Amino acid sequence: MNKVTKLIALLLATMMIFTLFTACGSKNNTQQPGNTSSGSQTSGQTTSQTASTSTEPDPKQASGTIELWMNPAGFQSDDRQKAWAQKAIDEFNKTYPNMKVNITMVPWADSATKKQLVMSTGQNVPDAMYTFPEEMAVYAENDQLVALDDYFKDDMDDLIGVPDSSWKGKLYIAPVLLATYGMVYNVDILNKVGWDKNKLPTTLAEFDAFLKQCKEKGGYQSYILSNLYDNLSGFSAIYWSEDTDYITLDGKVEVGKDNEVFKTFYTYLKSWVDNGYTPMDSVTTTGSSPSASGIAAFYEGKIASFYCSGIRIKDEKLQNAPFEWVVGPALKFNEKSKSVGIDIIGGFMVPKASKNVDATVALLKIMTNTENVSAFALGTGYMPPRKSSGNVFSNLKGYDQLAKLYASYDEVRGVIHPVVSADLNPILQIRQKILLGKVSVEEGLEEMRTTLQKDLDKVNSN
Repeated sequence: MNKVTKLIALLLATMMIFTLFTACGSKNNTQQPGNTSSGSQTSGQTTSQTASTSTEPDPKQASGTIELWMNPAGFQSDDRQKAWAQKAIDEFNKTYPNMKVNITMVPWADSATKKQLVMSTGQNVPDAMYTFPEEMAVYAENDQLVALDDYFKDDMDDLIGVPDSSWKGKLYIAPVLLATYGMVYNVDILNKVGWDKNKLPTTLAEFDAFLKQCKEKGGYQSYILSNLYDNLSGFSAIYWSEDTDYITLDGKVEVGKDNEVFKTFYTYLKSWVDNGYTPMDSVTTTGSSPSASGIAAFYEGKIASFYCSGIRIKDEKLQNAPFEWVVGPALKFNEKSKSVGIDIIGGFMVPKASKNVDATVALLKIMTNTENVSAFALGTGYMPPRKSSGNVFSNLKGYDQLAKLYASYDEVRGVIHPVVSADLNPILQIRQKILLGKVSVEEGLEEMRTTLQKDLDKVNSN
């Protein structure tokens, strides 16, 4: 069993017991459509083992219950999210009149633990669960999920973010939302400091020049957000533009003093804090509250820019801000680097332990069709993961700019190695030591490398 397989299999147990090191086995089987909607199936069985008849089962004869787990996903209340889902369920019941659907809203605080428990024991496994790429990869690697490619074969050209909904070339997430990110700039401040709004920074060097100009000509700072994971802050776009990362998806630790991308970036980062271009908490704080992210200060016209997700653009305060603002791209390393956009996919995975695979996927196809992902977007502020949805936010400022940027990138990615996710706090602690001058950039990067390598070595010893 290779290093990345062990690490990915480790993640959910890590979340549940707050330790990093356990091991799971892996397989590489795939599942095809055809499972009957009322037959039972164990975690290790494939549909081909359970569906031996050549005729398609009659949906009107199918009966049973589909257990659907959803996490709160940006609606104003759980009731509104359930109402969105119920519309799809009503449509589903026209074809499957004898199938009942139970919706369970799972709080984020309990989500990883509940999923890990049912998937590891095989008891009370729901038919579909909301998920995201790093989490999905754990179960896909362990051969616990239904591959959805054949079910969605007619939708592939319409779906956005298929690579991040997939694992090892197989689709495992029926996507319902997409989040992308960009830097939002206050045009009034740009005008005051003499920066052209039509020539926004694209590289580290250009952004450094922008920060210096804002500080020297107007005393303005910018927020360079490190929110939850680096891929939500834009830092990963810089690494990915040169095909490197803290740990690559194939399990290689690349951060360290000899990595010029990390060395250059962290040197810039320290200079930005030292020179007062950005507050330290903007690069060392997790979380997404307005005080942590600098959004409140941006609303008040006090900072020049902040890193923003698409869902934030819908915010009424930003839409009604008393100044013009524009959206700029995720940064790349230098002029020769490829441009990389960031997307975060959310959607539903189907465990092989489901007793109603065909009916469950039929429901998910309705929930994630163009009409319903568009409605989901309007209810939450996320972008719909279908090209056919078009610009559902044509009446809101900024979304057309964000969508245009998303389409212009050379590459779009959204998955970081699960051990980087698990080790985020140690990484941020070392980052803070670098910024405070307690260790040099090289020493800090080596400490990160050592920390991550130690975790991999512990996994290898199991």
